[in-house]
Formats: sequence, C-alpha cells, structure tokens
Amino acid sequence: MKLDLQRLSRHYVVSRSLDKDPNWNASLHMDGVVCQSIANWYGQAPLTSGTKEEALQYQMLKEDTLDQFEVLRENGVTIEPWLSEGQPYTSSATLSDQLHADRKLYVFLTANGHGQNGQESGTQDAQRPEDHPMLEPSPVSSRGVRLLFNDLFRAVHDAFGHAARGNRFTARGEFMAAWDHMKMYRPACHPVLLSETVGQICWFYFGPHLRRPDGSVPGPSDHDYVPPSQRPYSPQKTVPMPDELLSAFRSLFKQVSR
Repeated sequence: MKLDLQRLSRHYVVSRSLDKDPNWNASLHMDGVVCQSIANWYGQAPLTSGTKEEALQYQMLKEDTLDQFEVLRENGVTIEPWLSEGQPYTSSATLSDQLHADRKLYVFLTANGHGQNGQESGTQDAQRPEDHPMLEPSPVSSRGVRLLFNDLFRAVHDAFGHAARGNRFTARGEFMAAWDHMKMYRPACHPVLLSETVGQICWFYFGPHLRRPDGSVPGPSDHDYVPPSQRPYSPQKTVPMPDELLSAFRSLFKQVSR
C-alpha cells in the first residue's frame, strides 16, 4: 500500500492536540517586505541567545522530532544515512516518489555539511554555537552511524514538509514546507523551529548580500542574478525568532476552500 504522509501528518496533529483548528488548505503570498525583514533579523541576530527559554524550546524541538521519526519507522519507512557522493535526491519529486512508493528515505548526514540543504557553506557554515543542540547525538543508529538530532530533523522535514504534498526545494516550496511541518510541533518551540527553517530560508533567498541598492532581489532572467549553487549559506544560529516575525510569517498564509 502506498504511504499516505498527509494522513499520517494530520493524525499526528489531531492525536496530540497540537492545533485545535489546523489550516490544511492555505494559499501563500510571498511578501518581499516580510521575507527581507526576516532575513535582516536573522543576519543581525547573535549566534545564540543563551537563555534558558531557548534551551527549553530546543529540548521540545528534539523530543518532537524524535517522536515524528519513530512515527515514520512505525509505518514501515526505512531511514538510512546517505553514504555515497553528492546528494541523495536531485529534486523534491524524486524524494517524494521514492518515499511514497518504496517507503525508503535517505538522509544527507549533518557530518558532511551543516549548511542549507545539507551542503558545506565555507566560512558561513563555521558560524554556529559550539554547543548547537541539534548537533547532539540522538538515540538512533542506522547502518552503523549514530544519527544526530539534526539528521532526524532533516528526515522528518523531508517527509512531512516536502514529500507529503510535493513542496519543492525553492523559496516558495520551503515556505510551504515550513508551514506544513510546523503544525506537527508544540507551539512553544515554534520560535526556534522557524528560526531553523524560515530564518535560514529568508537569509539565503532574500538576504542583504543578494540585494541591489534599491532593495530588489534579481530574478533568474536578470544579468546580476546569483544562482543558488553559487550563494553562501547562512550561519547556523539558535536564537528564537521574535513574536512579531512569527506573526508576519503566519500572515502570509490564507485559508482557501477545497
């Protein structure tokens, strides 16, 4: 039987009372002002707030991630580290097709890169707290490899954020993946969850380093466009996203009828 990730996701949210009125059908308006505001905040934020609140939020994030990882395995998904060269998937469609049809998911190991999409990012990747909580070893081992919590997060985010309804590896697709996946986490940890996802996404796609003097970001048809493969990746910060930016992100999504 084909794996139904949307059903699994919705059952998870309802069974754990995570959202009383989940917005499953939402349209996304990519507001450049909001995207640049989040990018500005992420670029200027310290590597970590160092607060007890931040630590508690990350503890929840790790617990919920491990819980979701086990849900995938309990439903027959085989999750293994990618031990070959390059990336395990050339596109979100390849990821989705294999996961739905074969219940197989490969994870690009954090040990091979902690930047955006799991790739090395030069000096930017070196900018992270020494005790980044997602780099802690998890209780899970696969093919002789002890997976880090960030490896588990990559697995569940690929499954429930991207493959569940085919969200692509683009700015829009990453926003939709973040929106879909955040429902599966306790709201109390959303500030660090969205810093890990939306904060980094906005910096990568809308950061000051990409903008023209007038504030616009070049598109693929412009002569000054920088392809994603040639961009630096964001620092790996653990600072929670402020409430006003969380609200701004949520405001980009509007309920639509089926």
